[in-house]
Amino acid sequence: MDGIVVDNGGAVYFTNQSGIVYRVASGAPDGYEAVVDVGPYSLNGLVFDAGSLLATAIGPPAVAEIDVATGTFTVYDFSTQMRSSEDTAVGGDGSWWVIDSGFVTNFGDDSGLYRVDVPRTDIIELLRGEPLGDTVDLLIVGPRAIGVGIDITPGSGTNPVNLKSEGIIPVAILTTGDFDATTVDPMSVAFGPAGAREAHGQGHFSDVDFDGDIDLMLHFRTQETGIQPADTEACLTAQTFEGQAIGGCDLITVKGGRK
Repeated sequence: MDGIVVDNGGAVYFTNQSGIVYRVASGAPDGYEAVVDVGPYSLNGLVFDAGSLLATAIGPPAVAEIDVATGTFTVYDFSTQMRSSEDTAVGGDGSWWVIDSGFVTNFGDDSGLYRVDVPRTDIIELLRGEPLGDTVDLLIVGPRAIGVGIDITPGSGTNPVNLKSEGIIPVAILTTGDFDATTVDPMSVAFGPAGAREAHGQGHFSDVDFDGDIDLMLHFRTQETGIQPADTEACLTAQTFEGQAIGGCDLITVKGGRK
């Protein structure tokens, strides 16, 4: 096992230097399950970027951007610019910072640091060789997510989740004296351990809790959430339109087993 990351919902993802990203799943036969296979790329470092999982490939050098809810992915291949990419971090401006470990002998042994801007074809070498030495790991800690109030299945006291259901789970992000839910980008919201996306491709604003202010109402397909039979709470992450990370959790009562 090599790269490992935990999302805000508590789900654990890891790689083993194959092309597969795994998720720890208590109900799976081996205690984990494959999320996606990006083929010939040997994955290493993992990090989350606004709901997408970024997996760095040692070889060929690349970064795979993965939607863990759907298993779809896009691979950005940097094999013509880098020698052996090792790890990726995310800047506050949406840029990716990628370490080139330089361990591939036919390119030499000098390591480097790159910035990948938006669009992802814009890649800039920032540093090369000394004083980097054998650089293999990179971490950028962004602004801490602020906690917000959420209400799963508004109006219910137990917030039931039927894991055999093909339906949806309603979730509200609440406006409070400290937070305005109308500032949340509905398309940035990821719910549950699998990071499910809004089922209808949009949210809608209404006074969900009848307190006189406007909340954000969202819906998620039960089978896309990754909620497990033993779970007692479910969480979501999101960003405001200005890029502030947010997160919130609510208690749930799980019924039925996985389909």
